[in-house]
Amino acid sequence: RRWRVGHHVFFVLTQSVVVALQSFQSALEEADIAGARRNLRLAARLLRASAAAFVFTAEFSANQYHGGVRQTMEAPFVGDGFSGLLSPDHQYLVRLFARLRPALRNLPEELVPDHRAFTRALGAVYDSHKYVCARFGGDTGTSLRTSDASGLPAVSVLHALKLARTKIVGRT
Repeated sequence: RRWRVGHHVFFVLTQSVVVALQSFQSALEEADIAGARRNLRLAARLLRASAAAFVFTAEFSANQYHGGVRQTMEAPFVGDGFSGLLSPDHQYLVRLFARLRPALRNLPEELVPDHRAFTRALGAVYDSHKYVCARFGGDTGTSLRTSDASGLPAVSVLHALKLARTKIVGRT
């Protein structure tokens, strides 16, 4: 139950981050620095909530995970390579990060501290996801998205995604 409810919370937070970032973009285009700051701070707050939602979602035993939850994320319940990365909302958010990249790299100086906080908050989401994976064996076991033959632990896959995504939204 916690796994399912936690994911529902995460989906709502992902959609909320999208709205906050779209509002941030609109405010920037209108040279509304105060509005841009409010929405960038809101996006960071929502990302921190997403990080907390990951932890909430995984607060149950490894036996429960391996005895029931993990199987629901594999065939025949879902297609091979199943991942939250495949959700339309997550895909949209990642594309939005890429569209915002030029604006984030050329922010007015007064928004730079808020941008740093936003980037740290995004990193915290990936750190929380890594925590969840490690809790259930992903520090040594492979990701649902990679084959066992790759030998790459799930936590390593998430770390690479963290570096890539924080680079997209970063200033350099």
